[in-house]
Amino acid sequence: VVEKCQLYLSPEYTVTPAQLAVEAIGMEVSARERELVLRTMGRKYKMRLHTTSKLPADLNRENYEIKGYAEYVDEVPLVFKHSKINLNISSKTITSGIPQRVFDILACGGFCLTNYQPEIAEYFKEDYELVMYRGMEELMEKTDYYLSHEEERRAIAQNGQNALIER
Repeated sequence: VVEKCQLYLSPEYTVTPAQLAVEAIGMEVSARERELVLRTMGRKYKMRLHTTSKLPADLNRENYEIKGYAEYVDEVPLVFKHSKINLNISSKTITSGIPQRVFDILACGGFCLTNYQPEIAEYFKEDYELVMYRGMEELMEKTDYYLSHEEERRAIAQNGQNALIER
């Protein structure tokens, strides 16, 4: 796996080939999960993507507005604040902790819909400061719900931002 992915480190690193392989597999699984989310959600919703990543060739482009790179300091906060739903799909290589994106979305007053991770549930009040999903079906259900419940969605976004300010 390490050779196929062309992952090589200089001798100063103490990472074993097995650790590199686990990292490579985690990155591939994460990419496939994100593609599945894009395909599934894109069948039903109009989506705006800020990415420089290559998108799958078979992705139906009709429901996607591809915006390209968003500058982190000046543009990203506005994207998070003004998007109805901001998705966080944690990398499978992150086995514990809270992804920085969750903090970034909430700090900007954005609504965060994230995959479940124990540390997120320990730190934030689910369905009060942010919303978590545990599978594709639940992701779609919660997206439907919060797109049609704007006041509740805005209140959760405000509660999430307040939680960061208060803590």
